[in-house]
Amino acid sequence: MNIFLTGTTAALNSLNLENDNTHKFVVKGDPTNETEYKENVEWIDLETAPYTWSEVETKKTELENNYNAEQWKRNRKAEYPSHEECIHALLDGGDTLTDLQAKRTATKNKYPKPE
Repeated sequence: MNIFLTGTTAALNSLNLENDNTHKFVVKGDPTNETEYKENVEWIDLETAPYTWSEVETKKTELENNYNAEQWKRNRKAEYPSHEECIHALLDGGDTLTDLQAKRTATKNKYPKPE
C-alpha cells in the first residue's frame, strides 16, 4: 500500500478538494484512531479540525479501495516490454514483433482487467 496515495494526508487533501477548501495542515505520522488524529494533525489556519476522524477514515478507505482496484495496471506495467523493446520490435519486424506481442498478451492474460 502506498501511504502517499492512501494515508491521512491524502485523505485530507482529497476532502479539501471535494469541499473546495484550501485548509493547510501538518500531519505527524499516519494516525490510526481519533486520539492520534487530534494529537498529530495540526491545522495551520484553523482552531479546530474541519473534518471528523470518521470522515477521514471513510476517505482513507475509499482511497485504499481505489488504489487496490488499480493493482492489475501496476502489475501489467511492471511486466510489459519496455518502450525500447517496442521500438526495436517495430523496426526489426518479423519474429521480434511477434515475440513482443506474445509477451504483451501473456502479461494481459496473467493480470486481466477486472470486469
